[in-house]
Amino acid sequence: MTTMYQNHQSLEEKVGGPCGGCGSRHRLDSRDQLQKPKSCTCSCHQMPASKFPVKRIFAKQGEYSFDQKSRFDSVASSYVSGDGRSLDTYMEGEGREAYELEGSGTADIGEAVAAILIYGDKAKFAGGHDFDQKISAFARSYGISKDWAERYVLDHENMHRWQKGRNYDSEIDAEYDVEVNLVKYYDRIGLENPKEKGMYEALKAVAQDRADNVGRNYARGSSVVSEN
Repeated sequence: MTTMYQNHQSLEEKVGGPCGGCGSRHRLDSRDQLQKPKSCTCSCHQMPASKFPVKRIFAKQGEYSFDQKSRFDSVASSYVSGDGRSLDTYMEGEGREAYELEGSGTADIGEAVAAILIYGDKAKFAGGHDFDQKISAFARSYGISKDWAERYVLDHENMHRWQKGRNYDSEIDAEYDVEVNLVKYYDRIGLENPKEKGMYEALKAVAQDRADNVGRNYARGSSVVSEN
């Protein structure tokens, strides 16, 4: 499980972008609360620094039931046939092996925003039942749009799919591998798509921030289910 914390100051320095909720620039005070800029009524300034778990779960077949008529399923299906192909091509070029994707749906994955469920050689994207609410909070916390937040979360889960056959000493190592490869990927694709460079720079900054703080993100442990 990846636990993500707000770090508005470092992200603002890297991205230079405003809050996705109110358009104002943020700072954290000594209590890790968002300081409220003048003339701003955005509710996100009352939100404490929070975490947004994103899991990879080694599960047993039939352990989870899915709703495949959800908005998450629609978002994930569009990603697989569109933006996801770019990451697949990139990781294949890096010599990685992927779990076979079997689809997507909404499932009971606890507090997580989304997850990749792995069954033997196959995998499935899963969104939480409150995916819309959590992805909106995710977007506000990093000062990016909801669409960009959805892209990042699905890229993150898809990157886990390309960890097949690789052994990690801990989930921290697995998550760090995801984040540093996302940084490289966004850097490459940003150069190849100059018209969308702003988006990829923002997503790269999120991935870099999470890589820099991966140890702290796991300070409270992991709820990832063992492969055995």
